[in-house]
Amino acid sequence: YPLKSIKYHYLVPEQWALLEQVCQKRGLVIFAGPMGSGKTTAMYQLAKAQKQQQVMCIEDPIEIREDSFLQVQVNPKAQMDYSTLLKAALRHHPDIFIVGEIRDQKTARAVLTAALSGHLVLSTLHATSAYGVIERLADLGITRSELKSVLQLVSYQRLLPLKSKGQAVLFDIIQQAELFSENVKQENNGMSADWGRYLEQNATKGKITIATAKKFAHG
Repeated sequence: YPLKSIKYHYLVPEQWALLEQVCQKRGLVIFAGPMGSGKTTAMYQLAKAQKQQQVMCIEDPIEIREDSFLQVQVNPKAQMDYSTLLKAALRHHPDIFIVGEIRDQKTARAVLTAALSGHLVLSTLHATSAYGVIERLADLGITRSELKSVLQLVSYQRLLPLKSKGQAVLFDIIQQAELFSENVKQENNGMSADWGRYLEQNATKGKITIATAKKFAHG
């Protein structure tokens, strides 16, 4: 479906402003969250907001159509996996890469290389929290020192039902300085203190129910 047809609502609008600000830099931004939480939409919207930038998407499969992006689909039968396509795509010198998912060591290493080469790379990773992204990347052979030089931000997100109609995205955003600080306290299931605070605030304002706040308290 086309990107312009997607309606994307934010429970805390200033979170989106922060994401847009970070995506004006170069480096790696990773999104985590369950299937259907809007990760791909977030990456596309953020890349689209960076006007006059060449964007290349490598996905499996391509879920969103955006004519201004160069979109390539993974094809295992033709030996075109994420890692292979990323290496080939670097020759096109795009400003922004969208990589559908970091699934293995080869892709993790290729994504790191692309980010270190001066590109903005947006990708997703299977993790149950923002802090869990660091542990998952460690499992894939990426060291903390390597991440410190390139990782700008990680974000975990969920789609929450609104008390009125529809849904809105809530992010748990952890920036670089917090990710690698020994003094940062993680809350429930590796979520940040902000996550619980935003849930409580929006339940008090009547945007979401108390039951919804409790249900999503652990991410």
